[in-house]
Amino acid sequence: MKLYFYITVLLVSVFSFSLNAQSVKHPKHEMRGVWIATLVNIDWPSKNSTVRQQKNEYLNLLDSLEKVNINTVLFQVRPHGDAFYKSSLEPWSEYLMGEQGKAPSDISGSYDPLQFITEESHKRGMEVHAWANPYRITAYSDSSRLDSNHIYFKHPEWFVKHTADDRFYFIPGVPESQKFVLDVVEEIIENYDVDALHFDDYFYQYPDKKGNNINDSLQYNQYVAQYDSITNLRIDSIAVVGDSTVVDSIRIVETKREFDNIHDWRRNNVNNMVAAVNERVKQTKPWVKFGISPFGVYKNKDAQNPDGSETQAGVTNYYDLYADVLYWMEQGWVDYVTPQIYWRTDHTKAAFDVLLDWWDNHYNDKVKLYIGQGIYRVGHPSFQKYDFWTSTDGFTKQIDLVRASKHTEGSMHFSAKYFVTNPLNINQVLGNGQYKYPAIVPSYDYAESNNSVIAEIEVSGSRKKGVKLQWYDILDNDIRYYLVYRFEGDKVGDIENAENIIAKVPGYKLKQEFIDTSVKKWKKYTYVITSVDRFNVESKVSKYITLKGKRSSVKVYE
Repeated sequence: MKLYFYITVLLVSVFSFSLNAQSVKHPKHEMRGVWIATLVNIDWPSKNSTVRQQKNEYLNLLDSLEKVNINTVLFQVRPHGDAFYKSSLEPWSEYLMGEQGKAPSDISGSYDPLQFITEESHKRGMEVHAWANPYRITAYSDSSRLDSNHIYFKHPEWFVKHTADDRFYFIPGVPESQKFVLDVVEEIIENYDVDALHFDDYFYQYPDKKGNNINDSLQYNQYVAQYDSITNLRIDSIAVVGDSTVVDSIRIVETKREFDNIHDWRRNNVNNMVAAVNERVKQTKPWVKFGISPFGVYKNKDAQNPDGSETQAGVTNYYDLYADVLYWMEQGWVDYVTPQIYWRTDHTKAAFDVLLDWWDNHYNDKVKLYIGQGIYRVGHPSFQKYDFWTSTDGFTKQIDLVRASKHTEGSMHFSAKYFVTNPLNINQVLGNGQYKYPAIVPSYDYAESNNSVIAEIEVSGSRKKGVKLQWYDILDNDIRYYLVYRFEGDKVGDIENAENIIAKVPGYKLKQEFIDTSVKKWKKYTYVITSVDRFNVESKVSKYITLKGKRSSVKVYE
């Protein structure tokens, strides 16, 4: 009897696991993002490339991403106080034409890279997140390489050189620094049709070997000096003006000092910046999202930090980068968070699955949660001492773990060039496995319904040449692409099953078309088409078309 019971329990458990695995195998709504790093020409463009080469390289990159159904690019528009777009505030990036301040132009012409990237990515039905670094202004120790009009030379008091890397950074505690960052953000959002603004993990910078961060003690001391050393109060006299310009009275205001150490003061500097950026983004274009990809460890768990993760990371968001990510999430200051968890599941100090569970358990329904994965480690010589990275299995199983978790809604991958170099044939593995079918980027609660339904579908072709479906583009700037569903037989099946999506067709053509070259002899198929708008909301299905492909024609059933 006991043996029967154990076997029954085992079978039920295996069956339940199988069902769960199937339910998350091909989600229809999922973030599949890729970071495109421009810093020191990591991903794009190649060094010393011409304008024509830059454009062709980006189109080829999109081809690689499209084949594995990537739906979002995170394009680095501001690697360090410079611009991959036409800016009135900062110089052109040196990673375009080899010299900071030099516009991207040559004998073949000139262009605005961000405009080009945005248009071409949208043509593929991909979101564009403008990835910017708020505080870094050099990737080197020599400030003389900066353009002569750089803000550094106008206001050197806003900046500091960090002992950890000999690079220059905005000082977060300088109010003018924050205002300048906000103006940069507004310029990007106002002038370009991006879907989101994105910050990475660099807030206060990673500390040096002695544990020191950037030297902002002067600014902290200025903050402390405002308050009485005994009472910790600041007393201000505020003139109250009456009906005329004459001062009616003087009001005395007492303000208590809020921070009694430099660490809390630093966290507040970053908090203020994040809150202000979110507000500026929403004021400029309410539909544009604001996302951040913090370092993977918030806090290590110990006696003082029982809320931390079971990790032993040498650096944490809260204590070293002064990034209070959970607080931002609680306040609703970000639309999504993508912790960078680039480590193995068998890592002894910061395991992928441990951190995935921790972030998933600290989910806040005000914010979407994605996971940053390190595709750059797959098959890379630097990581071959770990069996985990010598095949694609570990990486793809991490995607499965993300899908199986309760609250996470997809992944972002660092970085784009590995979808071109294709280590260990990872593109084929993903294209035939986890990313075989298209997925819609998760939408937000504020998104309105999409009423742009396809009115009529024209059918032509044959089994030999392919069955052609054509329809007129919906003349609505909000429509980004169309999804074509195919079902065997004469009935519309489950459109929530991504495996029934046979094609993703970008918009922007007067007459859209899809040619199905996989129809089989004697088979009857039913097709429906939907539109997906810029808010990732899908329309209702079109009127269905049932047909059979003959050798030289198509028979349509009424």
